[in-house]
Amino acid sequence: MPTPTPTPVPPKVQRVIFGVGVPSHEYSVMRHGNLEDSFQHRPEYEHLVGTDPNTGAFTPELATEWELLPDGQSYRFKLREGVRFHRGWGEFTARDVVHSHDQLVRADSRHPEASSWRRDVQAQSMDDYEVVFRLSRPMANFLSAVGEQQSLLPIQSKFHFDSHGEPARSDILYIAGTGPYQMLFRQTGARIVFERPPESHWRVTPDFQEFEFHFQADASVRLAALLTGEIHLAHLPHNLQNQTLQRNMKLAKGPAPTMGTWVNISCCWVDPETGEYPARPHSPMTNVNVRKALAKTIDRPLLNEAYFNNSAEIMHLTHWHPARLGWNPDWETNFPEEYGYDPSAARALLAEAGFNANNRLETTFELFDLPHYSGARDIAEGIAGRMSDVGVRLILSTRLPSYRQAAIENMENDNLLTMAASTSDQYTGFAEWNTPIFHEYNANNAPAMTELTRRVLRTQDLEHQKKLWTELGNMSYAAYLTLPLFWFHTEAVYNPELVSEYVYPGSLPGLWTHVHNIRATR
Repeated sequence: MPTPTPTPVPPKVQRVIFGVGVPSHEYSVMRHGNLEDSFQHRPEYEHLVGTDPNTGAFTPELATEWELLPDGQSYRFKLREGVRFHRGWGEFTARDVVHSHDQLVRADSRHPEASSWRRDVQAQSMDDYEVVFRLSRPMANFLSAVGEQQSLLPIQSKFHFDSHGEPARSDILYIAGTGPYQMLFRQTGARIVFERPPESHWRVTPDFQEFEFHFQADASVRLAALLTGEIHLAHLPHNLQNQTLQRNMKLAKGPAPTMGTWVNISCCWVDPETGEYPARPHSPMTNVNVRKALAKTIDRPLLNEAYFNNSAEIMHLTHWHPARLGWNPDWETNFPEEYGYDPSAARALLAEAGFNANNRLETTFELFDLPHYSGARDIAEGIAGRMSDVGVRLILSTRLPSYRQAAIENMENDNLLTMAASTSDQYTGFAEWNTPIFHEYNANNAPAMTELTRRVLRTQDLEHQKKLWTELGNMSYAAYLTLPLFWFHTEAVYNPELVSEYVYPGSLPGLWTHVHNIRATR
């Protein structure tokens, strides 16, 4: 007699609730969105290129394969057949890809990338299951942009749009997608709720019948709601996490970093009028031994323990990470010798640069809060204390942000340390912060590195990109252009009585993705 198949044990709750901060912009029309707030629509939409939740690598999603065309900058995508839109709005085809692109680039689009895509990207349907994107210029991060990484092109149903028109709060709140969840309702400023479609999804079936993003700006209120069982997962700052872990809550952590922080050294930009490099050659910070000495005054393990409960990851090179292109493992191996905390070596390097008790190195350290994470000012003060221990005379500045930014833009800061933090996106991180490609007043934009960065941004072949990124990283590592500190990973606290795990990459703009991977405790 055959053994009967056991009946699956249902989850303990029908709706799993995730407490997060309030998005800065709640929207229903996707072309009016942005990367930071895109999490609110991630459950219902899919992309041509997916992201592996364990590694952050590109994976086939609505496209089964893609290739770079002979022009070196355009892409051909083969589309997955048989994928259905929610609520019976037909099969996914190339027309939906072209429609989603056309919506992004409409003249009234408020998406921050709309103008560049309007100028540089055209989408062309070749047949029902093939589409070509023709680019007028190379875009090194195109696969990231068109895919789940940046979510510029969430795929929506053209048939649904043509039948119902623009989403409106008084009518519908969505245009049908193909994701593991479909929109159920939104309560502005409070919550957005999704449900599992009645038909089987082509890729994955979520454990929970419903999923809710519960918006609450106050982290302490999210903490209380988690501890009382009103919500089941929560995004909490480090200083509140211990209270939950002591109550037997669990911590989910994305394997790839979301944000990095470091100390910028202002000194070594190109003079935009004369082309002189460095523009202020008299600055002591132009001496590489001075920059290396400062790097070796920072006790990163101690700061990590004191401020982040050892949850941060030590950064070995600003803007580079093992999960990103062009990583060189030698950077981590050599880090203790080159950048590691060593006051004696710091004093020797300063002496070699001509600084001693009778001629102390003097520099200014700006103290200010960063919106990206708490404690930036305290960390800066801790770093400044260790620099003082090796004989550096520090002027701690607390001037208003408007004055500070004006001085930066006028290139008046030729001997200045500042805390900095940025998204972990490698393409924009280095170019934005350490080259004049976007801002001519950026700190430390050596001409050779700037030209190499331009080559990276013009290269779409991934293998070639890896080589260029490694070359650029080697130059940056040897130059001590910045003082690397930490990588931060996106973390969620969850109640193990209801949730058994949540696996997500943690590297994507918009933070919370792959919510279909929130698994129920049976």
